[in-house]
Parts: sequence; C-alpha cells; structure tokens
Amino acid sequence: MYNYLQLNPSSVALYEELTYPAFRPYLRKITPDSSQVAIGVELDSDPIGLIFAEYATTSATPPKTFGQILSFFVAPEYRSQGIGTTLLQKMEAELINRGCDEIFLQYLDNPQQIQRFRLLCNTVFSLSLSYHSFQLWGCTS
Repeated sequence: MYNYLQLNPSSVALYEELTYPAFRPYLRKITPDSSQVAIGVELDSDPIGLIFAEYATTSATPPKTFGQILSFFVAPEYRSQGIGTTLLQKMEAELINRGCDEIFLQYLDNPQQIQRFRLLCNTVFSLSLSYHSFQLWGCTS
C-alpha cells in the first residue's frame, strides 16, 4: 500500500536522493511555516516518489499567491500506476490550502514525454497552470 505524506524536517533526508542535488539544501530547510512544501510517497517505508514546490505572494495590487513545482519524480519501476497523478493532486490541494491562485511548472524538454506530461498536468490541476520547457542549450516556451 502506498503511503503519501507531507515531509517535515525529520523525514526529508530519506527523500533527498529523489531530487536534483541543487534542490537538496532547500529540501532540508522545510519547516511547518516555510514557503516550501514537499510530499513524498513510500511503499513499505521505502521512498518511491517526491514532489517539491515553493510558493510566494506578489506585492502587486491585489496580491497574488503562486506556487512553483521545483521537482517531481517517481521511481521508474513505479511509473504508470497513478502515483504521479496522486502526487500532483496532493500538491495542488496543499498549494490551494496555502492560498495559491496559480501553479508554475518547469521541466526538461523530452520530446517523447512532453505531450503525455502536459495532458496529465492539464487533467489533474483545477488551478491555472503555466509550464515552460527547458532544453539543455536555451529555453522554449
């Protein structure tokens, strides 16, 4: 049975390997009142998936709160089982709970997965979703 949990300072260390090294220091700084949130999924106490986001409020009038998904990973042997969909749904619910009006998502450009990923995100999220594809040598929108 899969167990989904919002990560806290005592549980993030188990999930560090499921994100990019550049994000690990930020993951370690998660506290109940921080602007970062991470949700993990485990099977038999072994981490198999992670979604990590941050949120901020603009100083515009009226202020707008937006979330940005920084990292999203499901171990290859557990993909195509609905785990990623559930992680996205749980993250959206948490970001809405924290006042977010919009979610941003950036991902590396992989032509074989782009259409599937965009369809998944557009199906899962009820909030406005903006996403950008990044290639190794440049950026496309």
